[in-house]
Amino acid sequence: MHYQKKEMKKGVRPKRNTFKAPPIFLAGVQNIQPLKELLVTVMEDDFELEVLNVNKVKIQPKSAEK
Repeated sequence: MHYQKKEMKKGVRPKRNTFKAPPIFLAGVQNIQPLKELLVTVMEDDFELEVLNVNKVKIQPKSAEK
């Protein structure tokens, strides 16, 4: 508590905890292109897509906002 008051006096804002969204794993993906198009429509470019192995995909949102 004392530390926060000291930080506020200096004009420095305390850091906020930012939460990273958990990854989404999908199995049975036969064709990745329609999935990628859907994700771009919904999330724009706010995600990372990784093919793990045959028919398995990992989707990692870059933020928990959307």
